[in-house]
Amino acid sequence: MTHKMKIASLLSLGLVSLPACGSPSSDPFDSNSSSADDDEDKNDSDEKDDDGDKGETGEEPTDDDDSNGDSTTGGETNTTTSPGTTGPDPDTGEEVVDYCDVEVLDIPLEDTGWVGRDCTPYGIQGAWYCYDDGVVETSCVANTPPFKDGAMCLSGSTIEDDTFAAYGAGIGLSLNDSGGTTSVKGPYDATAYGVIGFEIEITGDSGGLPIRVQMSRTATDEQSPYAQLPGAGTYKVMLEDVLVPTWADVGAGDPIDPTTIYDLQIQVVGAEAEASYDICVARVTPITDGSTPVDPTGSDGPLPAYGSEQCNGFATTDVGDYMLQNNIWNESASGTQCVQALYDNNPREAGFIVNTSLASANGSEVASYPSLVYGWHYGDWHGGLTSARQLSTVTSIPSTWTFDKGSAAGINVAYDLWLHAEPNPASPNGGTEVMIWVDYRGPQPIGARPGGNPTFDYKGDSYEVWTGSVTNSDGSWNVISYRRAPGQSTTVDLDLKAFLDHAVTVMNFFPAESNLLSVQAGFEIFNAEGGATATTARYSVSIE
Repeated sequence: MTHKMKIASLLSLGLVSLPACGSPSSDPFDSNSSSADDDEDKNDSDEKDDDGDKGETGEEPTDDDDSNGDSTTGGETNTTTSPGTTGPDPDTGEEVVDYCDVEVLDIPLEDTGWVGRDCTPYGIQGAWYCYDDGVVETSCVANTPPFKDGAMCLSGSTIEDDTFAAYGAGIGLSLNDSGGTTSVKGPYDATAYGVIGFEIEITGDSGGLPIRVQMSRTATDEQSPYAQLPGAGTYKVMLEDVLVPTWADVGAGDPIDPTTIYDLQIQVVGAEAEASYDICVARVTPITDGSTPVDPTGSDGPLPAYGSEQCNGFATTDVGDYMLQNNIWNESASGTQCVQALYDNNPREAGFIVNTSLASANGSEVASYPSLVYGWHYGDWHGGLTSARQLSTVTSIPSTWTFDKGSAAGINVAYDLWLHAEPNPASPNGGTEVMIWVDYRGPQPIGARPGGNPTFDYKGDSYEVWTGSVTNSDGSWNVISYRRAPGQSTTVDLDLKAFLDHAVTVMNFFPAESNLLSVQAGFEIFNAEGGATATTARYSVSIE
């Protein structure tokens, strides 16, 4: 299929004002530039179209085609002009004045839409633009940068569309335009400038729609790698996490090549839901080797907020290697609960804050389990674990967790590990649940203490062993729990494999050849009547 694109680069010929960065000259989007390749994005879905054609088609214009200085991009003709680089004007021979007085660490956001190479230490030069699918009306205006109140802004709506023609809209920046009379779009080498990611501040409201940060690999990339964000917020998007779409013809799932990036695009994802959005890109700051912004709270302090607070009972947010779930699964519970993701991505850690007033009917049953999921959850896979690991092949499961259980009358701080004979069951029916309570107030684990009241001693702490089973609408499964005495510490550094080994070799609770499906970590809320807050300030886990 062919999408109609609206591209706004700079003001029309003769209307460009002198920018604060760079200098006035000519057109970055001539026949060789197609900054709207924007192609825009061809990451219009999580699936390829049946015919394999997801983007704009058409030949680039020749000099004869573009004799009036028009730039044909995406089937729509734009007449544009732009600043160029400092030096003699190619038309008059006169020296062009450099209007950039100082280098700035943030990429300039100005009404001309132009970013001059002399304005930042990152070697970036190009134009801000906007694009949309041409199906649903947006605020994107051709030949005009989407500048508003010191930011690049875009508003509109989306519809559900099984064909993915209505893929959404976005704001883009070309990273290596040559400038000059005949500006040519070229690849940007992030490695040469030590750029390993971008810190991006997105304000406004995405209407609950996800936002993709895309980086095109060619001037007309129809399968741009991307990292998906949950909505407005401030994010550190690392290049290593910008991946080629799973439906791509070549390199599916591979990270982008940091030496060849043509565009940075921030796209509201359409076609999946009907919603309205109004967002602005308020700041873009390259992250460089050795100069990644430092968390002022220190390495043990809470991570920064990621996206917006989610209050739907089964709301989820993807946070790098994890999926955060609100998980209010007990329908008889009273009260409300919201979760706020925390994420920095450098280092790869996640966290969350839960504000809850939930209480189960008698205060002794679980009302919810807000948690971070690494791997399987009811047939779906999340984050860094994409398939089961046979337990016999696992050597260690290192995890660190800094938490505050807050003031709830009934709560635990618990890992939840799932194992099963099948590698991807639809539910936990027939499987095994292993819980590790590192702190708690009030409740006790499922089941009872086995004969002899066994304990497991690990790193100087003694964990009670409890065993039992669960039967509900999802089926039946066995549960073994390890409970540490409350109030021991608010930080743990564990190898979770040690607990699984104990369950297999000492307790004979499940077979050694079981499949490890997932590791989850969060707070089981039993009774938070009156309101309480619990925090996972920092958390990480891996399976080795």
